[in-house]
Amino acid sequence: MNEKCKLTKLEADVLNKSLMEFVTPAPTSHQLINNIEVISREFTGKGFYTDFKESTLLKVSDEHFEFTGGGCGAVLNAEILVGFLLFIKKGYLYSLEGYTYSDPWPSEIKSFTIDD
Repeated sequence: MNEKCKLTKLEADVLNKSLMEFVTPAPTSHQLINNIEVISREFTGKGFYTDFKESTLLKVSDEHFEFTGGGCGAVLNAEILVGFLLFIKKGYLYSLEGYTYSDPWPSEIKSFTIDD
């Protein structure tokens, strides 16, 4: 699997924090980075969409559960406020959206802090 097909540290930490609401115990960021396959990642200028291959680590409920909504927020590079949306279909998290509120998405993320 090449680097393009792996979760970033930011994505893994966001998923770890967000999945705590749905899965007990939530997978660790390390488990997610090493075991989740990214199918695609698209940058939009103001954010990104990352789609995942189905995995038991991303199973949050039974096959009837569907949800689109807030994950958590973060601050990138000590100044850019961002939010995240989770997309769950048939009980599996299948996509993550990250977006800024006004700034362009940074070309490099030097640091981030996930909101509590």
